[in-house]
Amino acid sequence: MGTGARQVLQPLVSVIIPSGDAHATIKAAIDSVVGQSYPSVEIIVVLNGDTGNTADVVRKFHQIKVLTLPVANAYTARSCGASQSRGKYLLFLDADDRLHRDAISSAVDVAEETAADIVQLKFVQFVHKCGVNLRWRFPCRYDTANALKGIISDPSVYNPAMIGKLYKRDVISPFPDISYQGFWGEDRLFNMQIFSRKPAVGYAPTAIYYYRFGGMSRDMRREGLAEEMAEVHALKLDFLRANDLQCYITDAEKEYTHLQEILRRYNPPHGLIRLKLLIKKLLS
Repeated sequence: MGTGARQVLQPLVSVIIPSGDAHATIKAAIDSVVGQSYPSVEIIVVLNGDTGNTADVVRKFHQIKVLTLPVANAYTARSCGASQSRGKYLLFLDADDRLHRDAISSAVDVAEETAADIVQLKFVQFVHKCGVNLRWRFPCRYDTANALKGIISDPSVYNPAMIGKLYKRDVISPFPDISYQGFWGEDRLFNMQIFSRKPAVGYAPTAIYYYRFGGMSRDMRREGLAEEMAEVHALKLDFLRANDLQCYITDAEKEYTHLQEILRRYNPPHGLIRLKLLIKKLLS
């Protein structure tokens, strides 16, 4: 961790955790931040429409700031947390995910050494079942020269997301108005706007973000999901046309076509999808 003098000079990182009813997982998420090897961290939890006893779990941590919102999507909660943060860098962590103890240190090292505005952490998907930790690694799908294309065209829930990225405050403040209140894809709209500004992008392969298997973003049979995907796609096209970025429209169309095909496979589910759903149920 270095000497006390060095710690004073290390830039503050604000970790923002939006949470609905996440009482079963949020303690582990917060613990993973409290236990960081990087010393200069503030934690902000935004309780958005909480219906369980998550607030009771969170308030046992005296070193964090707790904000409360009515029912809202994750984007609104993250925006609220960002507005109350003080860090030079911001990192968004979902309430059911975790960070490797050196994740922030590694990401800040890349940001400071390369002057990157945004640093992508390495995603590792995990599930804990019957005392066993299962993990799958996912590589970064874009580089500094083609980051915007990766954000627009990647149909996964990983690289287009707001989570798993270290943002320099100056790049994302104030938050852009994405004109969307849905619960799927708001982070794609955010990053499309941010990455269209051509920020300097870095990648920290040793900074690991643990993404929990399952969750709302992976539920391809959720009611209203198809409508949300269509709305996000329309907003993406509007933004690309309005900002003279028509060269990316083909990529956006391909991504949307791929997402529609996934929805068709899940409704009703094909044989392979049924097997995946069974595995998901067993691991949940």
